[in-house]
Amino acid sequence: MTSHSTCPACNSDMLPSAKFCMQCGQALLSTDSRKRITTDLRLDADVLLAKTLVEPPNHAVSPPAPPRRLTQVKVSTATLPQRRISAGLFGAIIVSFLLPFVLISCENGMEIGMVSGLSLVTGFNMEGEYVQPIPGVVIAFLAAIAGLLVSLVQRRIRLLLASIAGYVGMAFLFLFKVVTDYEASRSAMDIEYKEGFWSALLLFIAAGVYHTVAHAKSRKQQQTPWPTVEA
Repeated sequence: MTSHSTCPACNSDMLPSAKFCMQCGQALLSTDSRKRITTDLRLDADVLLAKTLVEPPNHAVSPPAPPRRLTQVKVSTATLPQRRISAGLFGAIIVSFLLPFVLISCENGMEIGMVSGLSLVTGFNMEGEYVQPIPGVVIAFLAAIAGLLVSLVQRRIRLLLASIAGYVGMAFLFLFKVVTDYEASRSAMDIEYKEGFWSALLLFIAAGVYHTVAHAKSRKQQQTPWPTVEA
């Protein structure tokens, strides 16, 4: 007895050995081909299931990226040009002490001697007599040296200390002039202040004012918030 198969497209009866449907032209697979395809699909499913059981899926999560930090950028106010100006002012003051400070003469106009600022600091001889160092000039000279050393420091307090050095030097030079004028008025001597004294006095004033203004600007910058950047 001959067995029949059915066309999957039109359900017409077909012979088992037919390769095409006589009614609709649908390509037909033989029984062996269908069995082979079914077997292959089952083998693929078994292999996939075995891999799933032996090698579980990797659900490891990569570590989160570290959070970005906001870093405050500190703006330095002690700039190099500023330090150079500071050192230049106090260096010029020290040089001024090497110049003539006062000219001492009698009332009749006869000159007794020209004295430099450094001689007033270390002491000097006049007409065979040794004159002790003048305290006011010594303090002013030490203030100039201190200002020069402070100008090399990079801390913010440098501006405050330099302004104090400038005002101290100015005050003691002015005090020296007042005392010297008073003593000269009581004796038979005339005192003429030379370029070394005036340049040192004016430079002390300039140093005090300059560093006071710079210190005020520095404090104003400290009160403003610093800019932030992502690290």
